[in-house]
Amino acid sequence: MSVASRTGQAFWFAPTGLLFGAFEGSRTSSYLNFADWNGKQVPRRIDVSEKGSVVLHLEITQIDDLPSQTDSAFVLEGVEPRVPGQGGQFDSSQFVPPRPLHKVVPSRGSWHGDRNRPT
Repeated sequence: MSVASRTGQAFWFAPTGLLFGAFEGSRTSSYLNFADWNGKQVPRRIDVSEKGSVVLHLEITQIDDLPSQTDSAFVLEGVEPRVPGQGGQFDSSQFVPPRPLHKVVPSRGSWHGDRNRPT
């Protein structure tokens, strides 16, 4: 069996919980040169290999903090959020049961749990 036709997944972790590598199909990703960033360990190098050859090599040289966000960053002009159930709207706490489009009738009848079921 060739490497390209194999399927499966595998993950490699350090005892500290860091993900060092991942394998899926014929592709392996390796995470290397971890450095601290905002209390998290981040890989500064990522290699992706296919069929044993590196096809992608990433070097992360700098990670900047995001600028501080305000609530206005998530506001859409002219849109006012509403909570379901306010002002006579649909009450989201009610359960609406599904209606089947088609019911299947068992060919042998219903015998689930019946002691006299056909054998």
